[in-house]
Amino acid sequence: MGGESVTLRLAMAYLVSGNPDRARPLLLEVAAPAGAQDAEGYDLSDIAMALELLGQSDAAMQAADAAVRSRPIERDAINGAQVAMARAWVRIHSGIQADEGYAELARLVGTIDLQPRWVAASLPWMLLRDDVRAQKIIRDKFPKP
Repeated sequence: MGGESVTLRLAMAYLVSGNPDRARPLLLEVAAPAGAQDAEGYDLSDIAMALELLGQSDAAMQAADAAVRSRPIERDAINGAQVAMARAWVRIHSGIQADEGYAELARLVGTIDLQPRWVAASLPWMLLRDDVRAQKIIRDKFPKP
């Protein structure tokens, strides 16, 4: 993916490296409601992922859905795909609408700016490295030799 804010990326890097105490204040900063009223697209995606990582799955799903509504793929193929990918991640990570998340992941991986190797190496998907189904979807999209 690539739309995450620097603060969210740092929080995810802390989580990937097994340091959740360092990640929590950063996640709280991203999820803070201060700018949420005017947020759209990437900002809402960041809020959604932060909320999910804070264990607030229902609020995360609402933010992820709002992000996709504000930046649909039909109007913005590149940024809309990134936003939809964040929603797929929230769906899978939370387990809420996980099947829809896997389907969205399968549909999006390999499209513009979402090449399989880039997705596999991105922090959100590294956090799901133990999710066999998600990792298989990504791997299956790798170009065949």
